[in-house]
Amino acid sequence: FSGDEDRVLEIAYSLEKMSEHPLAKGLCRYADQQGVAGNLPVESFLVFPGKGVTGDLIQTGNNRQTWAVGSPEFLLTKGIAVIGEAKAQLESWRESGDIVIGIGQMEDMEDTGQSNGNSQINPRGQLAGLIALRDELRPEVKLVIQELEKLGISAVMLTGDNSQVAQRVAGEVGISQVKSQLLPGEKLAWIEELERNNGRVAMVGDGINDAPALAKASVGIAMGAAGTDTALETADVALMGDDLTKLPLLVSLARKTLQIIGQNIVIALGLKVLVVLLIFPGWLTLWMAVVADMGTSLLVTVNGLRLLKLKNIKSEPPPPKIL
Repeated sequence: FSGDEDRVLEIAYSLEKMSEHPLAKGLCRYADQQGVAGNLPVESFLVFPGKGVTGDLIQTGNNRQTWAVGSPEFLLTKGIAVIGEAKAQLESWRESGDIVIGIGQMEDMEDTGQSNGNSQINPRGQLAGLIALRDELRPEVKLVIQELEKLGISAVMLTGDNSQVAQRVAGEVGISQVKSQLLPGEKLAWIEELERNNGRVAMVGDGINDAPALAKASVGIAMGAAGTDTALETADVALMGDDLTKLPLLVSLARKTLQIIGQNIVIALGLKVLVVLLIFPGWLTLWMAVVADMGTSLLVTVNGLRLLKLKNIKSEPPPPKIL
């Protein structure tokens, strides 16, 4: 809306490249594809988890301008209103299920006092532009949700995106329970409620906004390739890759491991008790007992090797695009 799309993208890139948020990474990749440098010097950079970022851009002649990048609601708290044509475009994009990021220059907000003692803040910042992003679903996500349901696991989506985006994504992958427009603390509260109502809860996340919920969940699972350092450090399990099909395998492997551990304990203790009972009457000699003990070790080892038979689910490749 400032009339210079490359300039707006350069400002957004310069700020967002310092953020670990997944949306920031997507915006930076797009800027790279467009050939935008994003090398403006930034000082006083601040992150507001789940909302946006602010920072001072140092212009020519040491001219300092404070900019904000984030959700339109976040921009409003910084004195930048989305009105007129921009508001109409915002509503149109959101109705289409897009995620909208605003970029604006911050100015001092005017405090208009009123006779009744109340005060009202009039935004004085200037909106530079809006950027729409859309989550591209991986073709294997729907299959992963189906496999988890077969294992008796119910999926719940906790997201900071607006309700239109959340409902669109949930509908495409087959998730019925959706909680949208959540801040990091609200995700944490939902995890606590799910644990109270359902017992053990596993949380899968990759962003800094997921860190509190990952720490609180019974099991926190971070996606290694796409995950932020904060998420990886907080989680109990880190999948070193970006393959969601490993989630059902992880659950199956954990359950099968516990099952085999139980079997091996029964086998080992049972055979040892049997050998002891046979030694006392003299039915087994000492060397036969030693052989039986070694045989028990081999037996539980072979039983444990059955875990190698577990296979990862295979996702169907996406259909070819018709040009």
